[in-house]
Amino acid sequence: MKDALRSAGPALLRLPDGCFLALLGGSAALGPDLSIRRVRPKAIREVVCRDFEAPHLAEIGELLA
Repeated sequence: MKDALRSAGPALLRLPDGCFLALLGGSAALGPDLSIRRVRPKAIREVVCRDFEAPHLAEIGELLA
């Protein structure tokens, strides 16, 4: 997914909390003050996938144990 995020820009992502993230390409994103910021693709993936993964974490933990 990290590679997909690196090549996703320009794109507008709606985050689970209702906020938007403007990806410019690579690991660049537009900040609320319109400055260009570097964002780790891993951090974006964690925010986007958290609500989808949360219900399954306990089951996955048991399986791995």
